[in-house]
Amino acid sequence: MQDIIKPDDARALLQSTQQLRTHWSSVITTHIGYAIMINVAIWSYFLKSYIDSLAVPSKAQPLYIVLAAAISAITLGVWRLYTHNIDNHIAGLYPDFLLYEGILSVPSDHGTSGYLIRAVPKVDLIFLDNDLTTEQKLEGISTLVKSKRIGRRGHLAIDLFTLVALLGMFIASLSLRSELQSLLAIPCFIGILVGLLFILFGLFSYQRNPTKRFIEEILSELKGNGGSGA
Repeated sequence: MQDIIKPDDARALLQSTQQLRTHWSSVITTHIGYAIMINVAIWSYFLKSYIDSLAVPSKAQPLYIVLAAAISAITLGVWRLYTHNIDNHIAGLYPDFLLYEGILSVPSDHGTSGYLIRAVPKVDLIFLDNDLTTEQKLEGISTLVKSKRIGRRGHLAIDLFTLVALLGMFIASLSLRSELQSLLAIPCFIGILVGLLFILFGLFSYQRNPTKRFIEEILSELKGNGGSGA
């Protein structure tokens, strides 16, 4: 493949791929703002409604709190799933970056390979293995991408923070269950659980860090295919 693509073409392809990555990264950043604004609006509205209901103690409506928690949990869960989906597309660009940068003779400790070595645990075992050809290293990274083991790019901290927030909402809602008299309470609790499941699904079903054992299995397979250089 490197012999087929000319340097000028590789340079143009690298630029267009970088533009695509920049676009997707901006989408992720923009949706962080949306998620914050939506949840601030949700909690502002329902908290005000709850506080207003306290003016007449006999008509206090703790259901407002549970409703806010349910809607917030679902929106946060959907946001995290959408973000992981976009991030998965970004990760899918790495093999292309490596191919084009290889044609342009970008040093292995710079560009995408340098970034991956610094950001993804144990991936240096692939890049720094002198027994592998450039094509084999590219195949190894492609395998990591397809196996969703090419790192989290900072999403773990956000997922964990969101997960803790949703657990807090769930516990707070449970503490109000004795005061809830509406049948809407049950769907609300289910909604919070759905949000939690979305977060957990995102944590374990999208891109994450590879283990050393998984990297070693890839290396063993690549070297087992040795002579083909594929």
